[in-house]
Amino acid sequence: HGSSLDLIGADRDIIDHYTIGDTIGQGSIAKCKIGYHKVTGESCAIKILERDHPEFSRSDLRKEIDMMRKVKHQGCIQLFDVFENEKHVFIVLELASGGELFDRVIDNGTFSERDAAILISQVLEAVAYLHGLGICHRDLKPENVLMKSDDSASSDYNVVKLADFGLSTMGTYQNSMHTACGTPEYVAPEIVASIGTDKLLNKYSAKVDVWAIGVILYVMLCGFQPFQLDNQKAMYDAILGAQYGFPSPEWDPISREAKNFIAFILQVNPKNRPTAQQCLQHRWIREMGMGRTESLSAFNMNLQKQLRDYYSKRKHTQASDDVASRWRASSALQHFSSSASRLVQPVIRRLSTKQSSTASTPRAVASQDLQGV
Repeated sequence: HGSSLDLIGADRDIIDHYTIGDTIGQGSIAKCKIGYHKVTGESCAIKILERDHPEFSRSDLRKEIDMMRKVKHQGCIQLFDVFENEKHVFIVLELASGGELFDRVIDNGTFSERDAAILISQVLEAVAYLHGLGICHRDLKPENVLMKSDDSASSDYNVVKLADFGLSTMGTYQNSMHTACGTPEYVAPEIVASIGTDKLLNKYSAKVDVWAIGVILYVMLCGFQPFQLDNQKAMYDAILGAQYGFPSPEWDPISREAKNFIAFILQVNPKNRPTAQQCLQHRWIREMGMGRTESLSAFNMNLQKQLRDYYSKRKHTQASDDVASRWRASSALQHFSSSASRLVQPVIRRLSTKQSSTASTPRAVASQDLQGV
């Protein structure tokens, strides 16, 4: 563990560059403190990893850092710097103080389709950028969609930031499968189809990210999951067959264009599923809800309650995965809501909720190379 990660900044002392403040989060092998640049005063999140921890992986961390250094996009959490000494590695990250996307929806007094379209379009733009670099996120879920600022007067208030894209290069596909199985609500059919088989998919498409975005949007608009969740097998079957619907009364105020957009995304065969760039050209996204600007406040209280119940269950029922999966989760980017003073941990979560619906499409499973996107 004494050897260097061969990182830029390995010979520098973080104390010379950043003031390290209070602990704002604690993971299984890492803690995170708020930090301030000594010259600019800019706030940041400083993740501190213990090098002698039994689950510390230099090779995984190096891959993650190399990948993160390639990412330069306003919609992705930025890696600022990396330092290390004999005992610790310090990862300096952009701080997203606005909390998670769904928290913002819950807290807002009103929330319209236009709001949803604007927010989801930012997610799509960031994902399209990652795909252009050959990076597939693989773990898109509400906890990884953050808001830049909690200051409603700031120009960054409605800016969306993707977190945890470091998972895309970490470990083997076997390990990413375990991660996916931990949060099956957002996992694409082609991944579900390989669960429990000896032969894991060694080729998979960036379309898995697009599927996840469709599920996130569905939950954002109604407050519950599109797929049956009575038990895991039933949920997998629902995902494999795209068995979902738009039940009343929650979906009654939602436009036909929004429902068409979700159906456009949630196609079982990834060859038929659009790319992130194609999603950005869809009428509902392009028009940003224009012509339908009324708020969803007619049932906003119910939406808030549905989302609050959904998120409460999601935050308080965490799956107990193996230590290796915990390392891969905790060593990914971790971000914090300063307003709530809590760590948004990218740990594996399970959800149990009551909603199910009926609609079906023929089952079809296929995969394609990321390069095909």
